[in-house]
Amino acid sequence: MITGGQKGLSSIPGISLIAFSDAAWARVKGRKAQNAHWCLDASLAENFWHNAGYHYTAPVSGVLALHEALRLVCAEMLEKRFARHLKCSHALQEGITALGLTLYAPETCRLNSVVGIEVPAGVSPADSGHISRQHQVEISGSFGLPIVRIGQMGEQCREHNLFRTLRALGRTMLDLGQRMDLPAGVAALEKSLAGGLCAVA
Repeated sequence: MITGGQKGLSSIPGISLIAFSDAAWARVKGRKAQNAHWCLDASLAENFWHNAGYHYTAPVSGVLALHEALRLVCAEMLEKRFARHLKCSHALQEGITALGLTLYAPETCRLNSVVGIEVPAGVSPADSGHISRQHQVEISGSFGLPIVRIGQMGEQCREHNLFRTLRALGRTMLDLGQRMDLPAGVAALEKSLAGGLCAVA
């Protein structure tokens, strides 16, 4: 089992946790064939972590960042964290729709962590750079689809960030010549958050 250090735990990219079942670990220990590369040798990694044998230069900053991310998860507790993401995701979706934009995926297929938004005619996903330059909010394009994506994960998924992001998105679309109802979008976001599943700290 491998965790998503960046997207799943809201830590920095490039470091993750991995866990082996007893059966998998027995397979590692009983391996007859040589590993394709020394960096993939779990036995060497185990020796590094438990017996101070050298395997690689430890990513100290990454380990500390991962520790802090896990501390925040434990402090909040998983049930509250899941509820916060669900509540914030639904509220953002409602706010985006009220702006006058169309969500890309059908409701039954949407992720809570990333929302895809169809780009209106006359706007290119590349125009999302405007929101970064003018509002210091990052919204990603896609890999071939005419959409932009808003990620809501970990510490980014907080109510104040939703308001900032929605306003920046609506203002950007207005700047690019699109008809948007920015007050309606913000009102829908507020209404959804006020009647949501749980309070968000």
